[in-house]
Amino acid sequence: MRNRLELGKSLLCLTVLGFLTYGCIAQQAEAGGDNMAKLCEMVPDKDGKADFVKFGGRVYPVELQPAGDPGFVSNREGVVTDFQLTTGAVGLLAHNTRKTGEAVLGLESGDSVELCVDQAIKEFVVTNTKVLRAITPSSPYSSFEDPKTGEIFSAKEVFHMIYEESKGVVFQTCLGENGNMQGSRFFVIADEVK
Repeated sequence: MRNRLELGKSLLCLTVLGFLTYGCIAQQAEAGGDNMAKLCEMVPDKDGKADFVKFGGRVYPVELQPAGDPGFVSNREGVVTDFQLTTGAVGLLAHNTRKTGEAVLGLESGDSVELCVDQAIKEFVVTNTKVLRAITPSSPYSSFEDPKTGEIFSAKEVFHMIYEESKGVVFQTCLGENGNMQGSRFFVIADEVK
C-alpha cells in the first residue's frame, strides 16, 4: 500500500511539474519569444498535437479546445486554438479581434509557417487564402457564399473542402464586414515543405 501511495505522489508531482513547465514555456512564447527551436525542444510531452506555431516572425502557443466544445476559440491574447474536429489538416483558429487573428489576416501566399509537434519543427509555406461569406454569420452551421463565384456551400462542404482536402496547416479567423465581426471566414492554407 505504501508503494502505491508513493507512486501516486510521484505521478502527481510529475504531472504538476509538466503543467508548470509547459505553462512557463507558453508564457515565454506569449511574451514574444521567437526562438522556435529552443521553445520546441523544451516541450515535455509527445502527444502528436501542435504545441507552438510560428508565422509573421512570432511564435504563438497552441491551446487545445476543451473536449466536446468544437466552437471554442481562445480569447487569450497571443494564442491560437487547435481545432479538434480536423482530420486531414492541422486546424488553427484565432479571433479577428485579437492580435493573433490580425496576424492571420496578414498571411499571404509564399509566407513561411513553422509548427512544433512532438519536439520537432515542421516547415510549411502558405499556398492559398480563401474568403467565404457566411449566410448566417452568428451560426457555426451557416452556409457560405464564395464572393468570387457566387457559389453556395453548406458548412459540411466547407469543412470538407478546407480541412479534409488539405494535409498541411489551415488557419481560420473571421473577417468583419459591414460592422459584423463574423461576416466572413478567412482561411489560410499552408502546405508542408518537403
